[in-house]
Amino acid sequence: MKDNKKIIFITGTSKGLGLSVAKKLLEANYAVVGISRSETIIENPDFSHETFDLNETDAIHGFVSMLIKKYGIPYGLINNAGIGNNGTLGTQHETEITKLLNINLLAPILLSKYISRKMLINREGKIINVASIIGTTGFNGLSVYGATKSGLIGFTKSLSREVGKLGVIVNSVSPGYLETEMTQGIDDKNKAKILNRSPFKKLAAVDDVSELILFLISKGSYSIHGQNFIVDGGSTA
Repeated sequence: MKDNKKIIFITGTSKGLGLSVAKKLLEANYAVVGISRSETIIENPDFSHETFDLNETDAIHGFVSMLIKKYGIPYGLINNAGIGNNGTLGTQHETEITKLLNINLLAPILLSKYISRKMLINREGKIINVASIIGTTGFNGLSVYGATKSGLIGFTKSLSREVGKLGVIVNSVSPGYLETEMTQGIDDKNKAKILNRSPFKKLAAVDDVSELILFLISKGSYSIHGQNFIVDGGSTA
């Protein structure tokens, strides 16, 4: 990585939204450290990758210590990684519920805890949590997923009050259904319902969300604190 570039840590970079955001940050002259279970291949000298399973929440503290020692204190943290499993609550195994809670909610909280403490030393930083419209609208078969994303929005708002006065800005982004692998499993009937809600009759694009995240990382968003931004093609308008 080149010197004097602002460093951004982002989780879930192996595909979809995380990969798109990482590429846009690099184009905007940031240095990026991608974190995911699968290797992320981006041919750029300012990109590095660290393999880590966010379900291993007990190891997050040590992992963050390693990241700080290796790359320095980041300017930004983007908690993007997440999983979503369809299924009614009564049929979900407890291990599946625990995994959803760990990856979608507990891991972002712990990453924010240990990284924001370092950001406070510099009295600057940006934390962006990727939530979901399911956190505010709900959806059949996604009760636990919805709980994790709703929790992430509430966490964003309260954390912004804790650390904002010391220069660390926290916001969240709630994408609607995007054209990614996570939506390919939706049956045609439910997908038609989702499309009919949008004035454009199409799902939001991954790039729409990445452009918003890029803006929230930038200096231009300095006065925006504790907000949740919905990008869903107008389906919840």
